[in-house]
Formats: sequence, C-alpha cells, structure tokens
Amino acid sequence: MLRDYLELLDWTGRILHEGKRVKIESSMPPILERLTLDRDAWLILTTQFEQQFGQWVGSEIMVRQVYSDRHYQRIPATNSLL
Repeated sequence: MLRDYLELLDWTGRILHEGKRVKIESSMPPILERLTLDRDAWLILTTQFEQQFGQWVGSEIMVRQVYSDRHYQRIPATNSLL
C-alpha cells in the first residue's frame, strides 16, 4: 500500500501543470530507487516505530499533548525527545 502511494506521488510530481512551481524531471529515477530504503526496514519503521524506539516523535508541544491526552504518568525529559 505504501509503495503504491509513493509511486502515485512520484507519478503526480512528474506531470507538468501550468503554473506548477516544481516538477520531477522524467530523467530522475523512480522514487523508490531514489530513496534506496531496504523494504523490510521501511516496513518495520513505518508500522512498529513506537515498539522499536519506545516513544512518540514530534515537536515537544505535540509529544507532551499526546502524553497528557493518554494520561501517562511520566512525560520524558525534553532532551530525550531530541
């Protein structure tokens, strides 16, 4: 599913529209080749991020809000979020 989504974004970015500021040149390799990501590693990263890294990721304000909304007793120190 993710692969199809990335390919769709790549394809869309190659279409020239009048007034469009940026276009992906047709000479550039497809996005999946340009990213050079290991497929299995990418799948784990996108589906098991919290299990692998043990915390939320984002701006300090957003992470603190998530922890607060979920009624977590301990909110990690800011320096561990960076």
